[in-house]
Amino acid sequence: MGTNNGSHYISSASGLGSASTAELALGDITTAMELIASKGLNPDTILISPSHYKLLLDLADFTIPFAGSAANNQTSKGGLEYVDDVAKTGLVGQLYGMNVFVNAYVPMTKFGVFDMSVKPVAYVERRGMTVEEANPGFGIVGSYMSMRYGMKIIRPEAGVIVTSA
Repeated sequence: MGTNNGSHYISSASGLGSASTAELALGDITTAMELIASKGLNPDTILISPSHYKLLLDLADFTIPFAGSAANNQTSKGGLEYVDDVAKTGLVGQLYGMNVFVNAYVPMTKFGVFDMSVKPVAYVERRGMTVEEANPGFGIVGSYMSMRYGMKIIRPEAGVIVTSA
């Protein structure tokens, strides 16, 4: 069994990647699943970059069960409802029974496996919305609005980030 030494980050075991290429090894996914399961949790979600999605499409194990199917017994649009759904939700298919989501904000050198039935991260508002009048000396008319927020990892055992660089 793999170990992550208490961290939710692991390095890819395949060693194929570089800082400028996406890498996705099925062994890394199963290792992440095993690490999460060893904490008594059940991984159900994989979060990938668009570059990883292209790699997944080349794998025989990756399934897209939604393509070409008519939603709610409506007539099929030739798979266009799949494209619409991906654009709305990011859900692109399933792998090993886990939902696979693609998001452009995921770096191409990392992907994550998570148990989303628990709350692995929390939104943290560090400072609420403030409104300040603009300084007219700079030619700006109006107001400035700002707030500070972030994400805090509250359940590191509920997810594993695989790094290939």
